[in-house]
Amino acid sequence: MKRTFSGRIFLVCFSIVFVLEISNILIVNYILKSQSTKMLSQSMRNIALTVEPSLKKSITQKNLQEIEKIFKEITNKTDVRITLIDEKGSIIADSQTQTKTMENHSDRPEFRKAMERGEGDSIRWSPTLDRYFYYYALKIDKPSMVLRVSVSTDRIKEINSILFRQFFLITLGLFLLGIIASIVAARILTYPVKEILKLSEEASAGLSENKGVVKETDEIGKIIENINNLGLVIRRMVKEKELREIEIERFLNLIDVPFTIITQQGNIVFASKKFEEISRMEKKHNLWWEKIRVFEINEIINKTFENKDGVQEEIIIEDSYFLCKTSFLQDGVILVMFDMSGIRKMEKARKDFVIATSHELKTPLTAIKGYTETLQDEIKDPQQKEFIEIINHNISRLEKIVEDLINLSQIEDNDAKLVLETVDIKKIVENVVSLYMKKAREKGIEFKINIQDLPLIKADGFRIEQMLVNLIDNSVRYTEKGEISICISYQKDSATIKIEITDTGIGIPHQHLPRIFERFYVVDKARSRQTGGTGLGLSIVKHIVLLHNGTIDVESEENKGTKFTIHLPLKI
Repeated sequence: MKRTFSGRIFLVCFSIVFVLEISNILIVNYILKSQSTKMLSQSMRNIALTVEPSLKKSITQKNLQEIEKIFKEITNKTDVRITLIDEKGSIIADSQTQTKTMENHSDRPEFRKAMERGEGDSIRWSPTLDRYFYYYALKIDKPSMVLRVSVSTDRIKEINSILFRQFFLITLGLFLLGIIASIVAARILTYPVKEILKLSEEASAGLSENKGVVKETDEIGKIIENINNLGLVIRRMVKEKELREIEIERFLNLIDVPFTIITQQGNIVFASKKFEEISRMEKKHNLWWEKIRVFEINEIINKTFENKDGVQEEIIIEDSYFLCKTSFLQDGVILVMFDMSGIRKMEKARKDFVIATSHELKTPLTAIKGYTETLQDEIKDPQQKEFIEIINHNISRLEKIVEDLINLSQIEDNDAKLVLETVDIKKIVENVVSLYMKKAREKGIEFKINIQDLPLIKADGFRIEQMLVNLIDNSVRYTEKGEISICISYQKDSATIKIEITDTGIGIPHQHLPRIFERFYVVDKARSRQTGGTGLGLSIVKHIVLLHNGTIDVESEENKGTKFTIHLPLKI
């Protein structure tokens, strides 16, 4: 149970009063006992000193009857017991008991003290009278004897009891007054604290327009004044914050981009109206996985939280394409969605146009090529024959461009699927090299092939062959004389097949390397037209590698050669 501040103050005050009262009771009780014992001791000593002169004559005369008479007179007056003991501890006379029945008292502490120091006392149990007594002993000289006066301790207890009852009633009254004083003190002390607490709560929340009334001029009054000032500052800051939030929300809603901000706890801090529409958000829920009703968006947010890193994925929602980008922050996640529908429709239209146009071009090109080949056989004029050969060369180049355009459009299609099968890379390389062996010999090019023992991989065999054809075709086309090295190895640490194709051709200038995989990009256009290049081969190669989740890198030095390095995973 949580105690209040006033409760703690009351408890402290009550504890102090309680401890003081208990201490007071114990101290007074001790003082009463001490004082009553001291008073009794003095009283017994006075009696002994009073009796001593009248006893000396009777003791000298050995008048036992006179001694007992004196003892009884004093006992009747004072209710004390008087005993006369010789120096050996034997009882001479006693005011209450027959001396014959009493044992030797030489071992009694008060007797021994009196014999040693002249007087002595003790409180102890009396076996003769079966109760506690206070004993006072006084030594009498000539003859040497001990006069002992004793009284029951019940008298001490009775006196103490009367005094203690009176004191206890006074103490109880003071204790009750202490409790009342504790309650009053707790209320007085906690009132300003409660006022401070109330003011601080309202000030911290920026809710109150009222100031606390400063009645005190001490430290508490200063605290209340400071809280008033703090409250004004906080209220001003809260208002400024609210205005900024309204302005930010208006500004963000003006941006026609769906995005949201989500905290680590799962709360949606902000969501643009566009995002609310696309994600079909439900207002009644609080957490993002309850509010957002589109599975694909939830998956992206979940991946970001799990990986603690940004995610970039393209998703389709009701025939609309969205590129989703997330950023993982310390406090949560930001998700931004870009509508790619227009771009994707344009790309599809372009691909459809390219494929349709390419197919339409193939038929007339084939017909033209057939006619020119027929004319070439019949024409005898060398100049006319040269013109026909130029026409045939350009028609072949056009056919190659059309074929590459169709292949590239198919590969770039988002819906393009690989026909996966078990592929032996070594056999494919050997088949492709055999296609270019004759042309390589004509140009004085030597093939150097180094293929290690390779595991079979899961890949699209047709596309892999297409990739190698384009790379080796480029090497043969742009190498006048020298060698083409093909090295294939298995990289165990990364579980990939590494393909390296190196030539000693003309090379590629360094500034052109970043763009060689772009469509229709050629380094030397004149040479490309002369050799029959289309500018699409390397673009096709790159897309085939990416479809297989692989990587491709190029190194080249002008007039020294080019090296392509490809890594293909064993399994896609």
